[in-house]
Amino acid sequence: MIQQTRLSHLPEPIEHQRRIVEARALTDLGRAELALQLLTPLSGSDVDRLRAEAYISGNKWQEAAETLERMMGERWSDTVPLAEAERLDVLRAAIAYSLAGDGIGLDRLRRKFAAKMSDSPHARAFDVVSAPIETRGIEFREVARQIASVDTMRQFLSDYRSQYAGPPVTEEQPAAATPAS
Repeated sequence: MIQQTRLSHLPEPIEHQRRIVEARALTDLGRAELALQLLTPLSGSDVDRLRAEAYISGNKWQEAAETLERMMGERWSDTVPLAEAERLDVLRAAIAYSLAGDGIGLDRLRRKFAAKMSDSPHARAFDVVSAPIETRGIEFREVARQIASVDTMRQFLSDYRSQYAGPPVTEEQPAAATPAS
């Protein structure tokens, strides 16, 4: 159904939104590769988040971990506590680095975010998923399962509404430029 909305000469902001929705649908249908292709020409924080979801869906752990860590930027070094969504992103990045077998990336993530995560409700989960890869066990699998079950669609819809809410864009009235990452 969404593929039928592919029209030439759509205003860029509308095309961006259409691609985001289609890529999310493809990711949820297990077609991560196609979703990633659809996102290729796009940029922005919304696109990065969706890319990370598609990488996770496609078991591309290294790419998922790197994308999630890059999304966090310098948040590890500032004084503001991490929001719930950011803490979940850190946990997902740690799980992805571990599943990718990237001990160096996992150690870097642990060093960067240990202080912020130690003061959060997810302190124990972070300790488990960011521990050295050789120590993974049943507890790692349980935490990874819990994090995987978090409803990312709800966060996607909330982010989408906050970013794209407003009057519809027309050819005569172009929307503001698409946010850059």
